[in-house]
Amino acid sequence: MKRRSWWGWGIEGEGLSPERRAALGALLGTQMDVGGLVALSPPRLEDVALPPMRARVPSALEHLVVSDPRERAGHTYGKAYRDVVRGLAGDLAPAPDVVALPESEADVERLLAWADE
Repeated sequence: MKRRSWWGWGIEGEGLSPERRAALGALLGTQMDVGGLVALSPPRLEDVALPPMRARVPSALEHLVVSDPRERAGHTYGKAYRDVVRGLAGDLAPAPDVVALPESEADVERLLAWADE
C-alpha cells in the first residue's frame, strides 16, 4: 500500500533519487546565481522528536482518534511551501497529541465537546 509522505507532498519512495536531487540543486544554483546550494535529504520519522502527548482520550472516544507517530507527524503542518520546509527541517514541536477521524456529524460533536473541556 502506498503511503503519503509525512513531511511533504507525494508518496514515500517516489521522489527524486539523492543523485537527481543533488543535480537539481546544482542546476538551480547556477540558474539563480546562488552557488553552493546543498540538497537536503528528507528526515526519517524515527530521527525526529515528537513532543510527549498531554491529552488523555476518554475511552468512549478512543475509536475516533489515532496517536501513532506517523499520523501525529503528518498532521503537524499543512502542505503549503513553508509547511513543507518545516517538515523537511524535522521541526515537529507543534505536533498534535492525537488526530481525530470522525465518521459522522455526531462524532464531530462529541470530539468538539471533549476538546472544549
